[in-house]
Amino acid sequence: MPIEKSKVMNILKKYIWLIDTLIRSGNRGLTFEEISEKYSNSDHISEGGSYALRTFHDHRKAIGDIFGIDIVCNHSENRYSIADIDDLKSPGFFRQWMLETVSINNLVSANDKLRNRILLEKIPSVSPALAPLLTAMQEGHTVNFTYVPFDKEQTPQYHDFQPWTLKMSRRRWYVYGLTSEKGMRIFSLDRITNVETTGNTFVVPDDFDAELLFHNTFGAFVSTREQPQLIKIKVDDEQAKYLRSLPMHHSQKEIESTPQYSVFTLFVTPSYDLKQELLTMNAHAEILAPESLRNEMKDLLHSMLGKYE
Repeated sequence: MPIEKSKVMNILKKYIWLIDTLIRSGNRGLTFEEISEKYSNSDHISEGGSYALRTFHDHRKAIGDIFGIDIVCNHSENRYSIADIDDLKSPGFFRQWMLETVSINNLVSANDKLRNRILLEKIPSVSPALAPLLTAMQEGHTVNFTYVPFDKEQTPQYHDFQPWTLKMSRRRWYVYGLTSEKGMRIFSLDRITNVETTGNTFVVPDDFDAELLFHNTFGAFVSTREQPQLIKIKVDDEQAKYLRSLPMHHSQKEIESTPQYSVFTLFVTPSYDLKQELLTMNAHAEILAPESLRNEMKDLLHSMLGKYE
């Protein structure tokens, strides 16, 4: 049965509001009465309604299931707060990005005057597949959908797909999970259409670790054939400043620094996405190792040059 998109997005908006409200309250947290009052005063969220205690607890559970964020209660004072709130601010942590994003979204939604003064990058795959897949993940239901690959004419149908995890990369959302037809696969959400939930349920294996799955990956695609390698990149002083301020990968290390250049290492699988990222550095970067990647980049550059001759 198709999922009503507007209803799902409205629920997600309430989750976002509750997370942001509790983050702003810090370690002390808020009583349910304080939360309820803030809810009623947030017309863009409450739409004039009240916050029932049962609904609040339903939202607590859903936030834990979807985002892995636990809302705990200090029973001695009956105050609710985000568990391990300081850990959420760890550099590179997924929830840090998510919380910053939803906080901005919440602020903009609450103040129409800011809408035309805050410009965000459009994520083409946010709609319409993201919301129903999030709901399916929360409820443990499989989905059917149509996929439209860029490199093929046919549009295959997938049935009873188990959405295990979602990942964003290069302004696109991807879903990784188990297909009944071809085993474990990853799909770009902007190429998924006609998402329908089924009555079939699934359980993600206890030993599945999404962070570990993508730990040595640059981008979204997981390779079962290639192993991660130590990649050494020499960049000029200008590019080095960019890499220091915004590392390419959590494994990035600066192993040599001079006034003219620096050398960085990454421990990743040399994926298509990595090669595309390296090409964006133009003449500011040189691959020193491994030799196989250096040669691949050389071939790519020769091929590009040939198009201009």
